[in-house]
Amino acid sequence: MSENTDQKLLSAPEAACRIGLAPATLAKLRTCGGGPPFLRLGARVLYPLSLLDRWIDEQPILQSTSDGDERRRRPNAGRPPNGTK
Repeated sequence: MSENTDQKLLSAPEAACRIGLAPATLAKLRTCGGGPPFLRLGARVLYPLSLLDRWIDEQPILQSTSDGDERRRRPNAGRPPNGTK
């Protein structure tokens, strides 16, 4: 990015609008990880437009809400095995 001084930077609200998320959701992704790359300049959070668009392009296209959900619980998750208490 340092080579291209014309790189467009979006504020957090602009970036959230561009990718269709609430600003609070984008903030949570910054904290927890999994969101698009960003820059922090002092207190400002900025998103390089090219990296934001690349992040969008890299997101998987799913056929259902359960596709690719790594956090999905297994049927017996949290239950003791049969015969134990």
